[in-house]
Amino acid sequence: MSTDPKPVTARHWFMVCVLTFLYIYAQIDGSSIILMVEPIKADLGVSDTQMSLLLGLSFAAFYSVLGLPAGYLVDRASRRKIMGFGVVLWSCMTMSCGLAQTYWQLFLGRCGIGIGEAAITPASYSLIRDTFPPEKRGRAFGIFTAGNYIGAAAAVMLTGALLGLYGSGKLAFIPWIGGLRPWQAVLVSIGVLGIPLSLLVLTFREPARALLQPGDAGVKFSEATAQIKGNWRVYGALATFVTCFYGVAISYGSWMPTIIARTWHLPPQQIGIFFGGALLICAPIGAWCGGHAIDVLTKRGRRDAAATVGIWITVIFIPFGIAAPIVPEVGEMFFALAAQLLVAGAYNPVAASILADITPQRLMGKVTAIYLLVFTLLGRGFGPLLVAAISDHFYSGPQGLGFALGTASAGLMLLALWSITALLRRARRTTADGAVLAAS
Repeated sequence: MSTDPKPVTARHWFMVCVLTFLYIYAQIDGSSIILMVEPIKADLGVSDTQMSLLLGLSFAAFYSVLGLPAGYLVDRASRRKIMGFGVVLWSCMTMSCGLAQTYWQLFLGRCGIGIGEAAITPASYSLIRDTFPPEKRGRAFGIFTAGNYIGAAAAVMLTGALLGLYGSGKLAFIPWIGGLRPWQAVLVSIGVLGIPLSLLVLTFREPARALLQPGDAGVKFSEATAQIKGNWRVYGALATFVTCFYGVAISYGSWMPTIIARTWHLPPQQIGIFFGGALLICAPIGAWCGGHAIDVLTKRGRRDAAATVGIWITVIFIPFGIAAPIVPEVGEMFFALAAQLLVAGAYNPVAASILADITPQRLMGKVTAIYLLVFTLLGRGFGPLLVAAISDHFYSGPQGLGFALGTASAGLMLLALWSITALLRRARRTTADGAVLAAS
C-alpha cells in the first residue's frame, strides 16, 4: 500500500483523460496508413515488403531512438511543453505524408511522425507515476494505454469513411485537399487536426516531481543504464514480453485489414466498421479490466499482481491470436479477433505497472525511453516485416498473408509466455520494499 498522503482527485483523472486523448490522436496519425496499403501500392508501385517498412520500421526507428533524448528532457523540463511540441511536429509530418509523390518521400514523412510521437509515452508515464500511488496506478495506466486501441480503431474507421468520401468525390469541393488522391487527402485532413489539439496540454497542471533527493532531476543516462544493468534479468524479461506482444499487436493492426480484404473480399468501409469496431470496444475494455485486476490484487497484498494478470492474458490470447487470420469463415474470424483483442488490451497496463514498480521515479523518463527503444524498434520495426517475409518465402495465394500472421503469432506469443512466467517467478521473490532479489 502507498504511504502517499495526497488524495487522488478528479483533477488527476482529468489529466489522465487528456493524456489518453492525445495518445488516441497519436495512434490515429501513426495508424491511418494501414487501411491504405492497396491504393498506396498501386500509386507508388511498391511491394508488400516495402509497405512493411512504411508500416513499421520507418516510424519505429525514429520513434524509439528519439525517445532517448525525449526521456532525458522529460526528467528535466516541462512535460506539458514537450508533449505540445511533439503534437505539432507529428501533425505536420502527417500532412507531409499526404503530399508525398514518391515512396521515399512517404518513408521520410513516416520517420518524421515517429520523431514527433517519441515524447508522449515517456512524458505520460512520468506524469502518471508522479500522480498516482501503486494501488491506483494500474487503472490509470489501463485508461491511458486503452488510447492505443481506441486510436487504432478510430484510425481504421475514420480512414475508411474518409477514403469513401474522397473516393466518391463528395469532398472534392474542399480547396486544395479535395484535388489530391484519396489516400493523400485523408492524411492531410488528419494532420491538420493536430495543431489545435496541441493546446490541450494547457488544460491540466503538471504535478510536482516525486524526487527522492535534491538534484535527482539531473541524473544522467548512465544511472538509468546502471539501474537496468543491475536488474537485467527482470528488465530483460519485461522487454521480451512487451516486444513479443507488441510485435503481434502491431502486425495485426498493420496486416489484418489487408488480410480481410484479400481473403473475404470486404470493401474498405466495411473493414473499417468491423475491424475498427472490434478494436474500439474489445481492446479498451481489456485494458481497463486488466488495470483494475492489477489494482485489486495489489490491494490484497499481492506483489506479483501485474505478472499474474500477464500470465492470464497470454494463455488466453495464444489460441485466438493464431486462429483469427486463418479460419475459413468471416464470422469465425471476427469472433476470434474480438476475443484476442479483449485480452490483448491488458498487456500494456501489465507492462507499465511492472515498469513503474521496479523503476525509481527519478529515472522514470530515461528508463521508459530505453524500454520504448527496445520494444518499439524490435516489435514495430520487425513485427510487420517478419509477417511479410514469412508470407513471401513460405506461403502463396490470397490466404498466404493470413497463414504468415498466424505463424508469426504462434512463435512470438510462446516466447511472451516464457518471459512473463519468468517475471512471475521473480516477482514472488521480492523483498517487502519491492527490490528485486538476485537469482539464486
